[in-house]
Amino acid sequence: DWSSDVCSSDLGVATKYLNNYLAWYSFLSIMKEINNIKILNKLFIENGDKVLGLSPQFPEYGADVFMCGGIFNTYKLNPKNNYKFIVDGFLDLINDDLKLIYIDNPNNPTGQIINLDDIKKIVDLAYTKNIVVLIDEAYGDYMNPKNSAINLIYKYENLVVSKTFSKAYGLAGLRGGYSIQNKNLTNIMNNVHTPYEMGSITRYISTKVIFDYEFLDRKSTR
Repeated sequence: DWSSDVCSSDLGVATKYLNNYLAWYSFLSIMKEINNIKILNKLFIENGDKVLGLSPQFPEYGADVFMCGGIFNTYKLNPKNNYKFIVDGFLDLINDDLKLIYIDNPNNPTGQIINLDDIKKIVDLAYTKNIVVLIDEAYGDYMNPKNSAINLIYKYENLVVSKTFSKAYGLAGLRGGYSIQNKNLTNIMNNVHTPYEMGSITRYISTKVIFDYEFLDRKSTR
């Protein structure tokens, strides 16, 4: 039974873009940007477990599912429909056999933004089936904050939102990032270690640049 107990973090509650959404409901896990994704796979995927994603999307995720022994099923973005994401078609693929759902929003490589209402429908249905939903917002700082799945964290215990400093912040070389989820899941994730831990220099720089609101505003509105 997951919980959204009251807590805070040194990075999350102090930032302009997270304050309004996190309030006191969730907890941040600050790690190397790909690390949180790999940790979730290690936690939930065993041999033969099924994961649902999109095609095309960030290719390394599907490869990691395979490395964990999982089966990566995809909802195909149809070129005849200009690769448009249609939520009803995706919902039809959600069943009790799934362990995880992975969606990158905005989508890589099409660049399309999936509406938050559609994300909510997916997370809501997944919740009834005990499926964890990972929303990868690597490019999320380029869309309106109101469309971020962070807005749903307080309501859904099965939701994880992954963010990175590599895109809008321009710090790809540091490979820094974080994820946002409920406190209990964060505690479990912190007990799993991979070779992709975030170094102390990256942690220090990340906690500084995230306060540079004007820079991010300029980048996200161009």
